[in-house]
Amino acid sequence: EQQAYRLSGLGEMSMVEPYAILRFGPASMPGLRFEIQGSFCAPSNDYYVRAGYFSFGVAVDPTRIGK
Repeated sequence: EQQAYRLSGLGEMSMVEPYAILRFGPASMPGLRFEIQGSFCAPSNDYYVRAGYFSFGVAVDPTRIGK
């Protein structure tokens, strides 16, 4: 399987991937939070290294909304 999926060299792989997470929400609704995540990778010729990543999410805690 290592050769089929080209995984045999993973022990030799190295990369730099700075990552940031920003969480925020309105003070009037403590059970509601928004989250933005992002990262990028230094240029690499390695097939397994992604160039960047970005996501946005919403977290709701119904036990804390309205308190």
